[in-house]
Amino acid sequence: MMYLRYLFALILFVGLMSCRAKKNEPVVLAVIGPQQLTVQEFRERTAFNPLNTNLPVASVKSTILKSLIAEKIMAAHFRDSLSAKIRRVTEQRHREAVIEALWDKEILAGLTVDDSTLWQYYRDSKKRRVIEFISVEDSLAAVPVYENWAAGHSWLGQYISLDTLATDGMLGGLNQAVFQSEIGQVARPFRLGRRYFIFKPTAEFISGPVSLNEYKTRQRSYRKKYLHQAGLARFDQFFRENIRPYQIDLQRFKTVSFALGDLLQENHLTEQTYENEPGLPAFPDGPDLNLEIVRFEAGPHWSVGELLIRIADGPYPVDFSSRSRLIRSLLPAARRTLDDELLYRYAVQKGYDQTADVRFQTDLWQDFYTAKDFADNFSGNAELEEQLKRLGKSMEIRVNWAVYDTLKIVPGDMVVLKTHFPGQTITPPFLPVGYPLQRNGE
Repeated sequence: MMYLRYLFALILFVGLMSCRAKKNEPVVLAVIGPQQLTVQEFRERTAFNPLNTNLPVASVKSTILKSLIAEKIMAAHFRDSLSAKIRRVTEQRHREAVIEALWDKEILAGLTVDDSTLWQYYRDSKKRRVIEFISVEDSLAAVPVYENWAAGHSWLGQYISLDTLATDGMLGGLNQAVFQSEIGQVARPFRLGRRYFIFKPTAEFISGPVSLNEYKTRQRSYRKKYLHQAGLARFDQFFRENIRPYQIDLQRFKTVSFALGDLLQENHLTEQTYENEPGLPAFPDGPDLNLEIVRFEAGPHWSVGELLIRIADGPYPVDFSSRSRLIRSLLPAARRTLDDELLYRYAVQKGYDQTADVRFQTDLWQDFYTAKDFADNFSGNAELEEQLKRLGKSMEIRVNWAVYDTLKIVPGDMVVLKTHFPGQTITPPFLPVGYPLQRNGE
């Protein structure tokens, strides 16, 4: 009889899966009060997180389920009383998800490579070009630099640097522009990110022999590299054609950077205090945190405090090892943070913030951060597990064991990171705590 009930549940699950797939509705693995644990979340959390390879797969799978249900219990109880920090970091993960949707649906959409193009890419990868170049931040300065260099003015020599570039290099469209330019001629300014490059190719050479065996052996690697470079080139073009620039008060930013450096040197600021409360440090001789520092062509402008908060919550590193390193690292982090804001605002205008995957990612991270914030109040798992049992008794917890038994996991030790945001994991890690579960009849 138990077998027949199980078989009926499994058949019902398969039927429900096909119906829901047609409606694009998530398949629910467990219901935890007002919360749901979907099959999609279970699969993604297991696929993109390291799992213990020394334990039986069934044990690892059970531990994951208990951890995720514990997370949902804590999230259900405290989601309506989030701290300012949790709201901020959740909003940051939301922005990242929106920008990733923009990459997938607009920048990289339809990007492929055929065999003949890949073979030519391999052949071209052997080419190298030596270039002289000058890099400037200001577009207004780039034009006179180009004109003076093209006219042969020797005084520019002190600003010229040398480099060797490959066709398959890591500088996106700049590599392509270098190989499309005439050797010996100064090329017009090329914008890469927030800088402008004026360059002159001086020589071209072949770095090694073309080998069909090498190509076949490394074909998969070359395909991946080609798609990556083609994606960067697309992004450069997209950014130039669609994204309107911002204006940052560099003098005010310099004052803020030096003030933060002084606070660090005087031991009034640490990396942890900055990340937790980036708007709190007082600037005795500096600008008010409410003063405007960034102007956008459309939408709200940013104050000093808003910029510092966004840098603190973002993925771009700020070096707190010394005063000088902190000052030097703040502007690059600010530039990349502001570029992300421009991409985010464009993506919102296109409605990418309303996609199902963006909502899924936002809810995923909010549940994790809410649960972690509560769990961090306890010094050990034993006390936390007692609290979980108490919280769990106040809500209905149902697991669809027929669905659970169909799920497969492959334990591994790799952490999978996001492509466009350095150091950020695709999904949250597992909390080291679980809610005790018991199957019916056990």
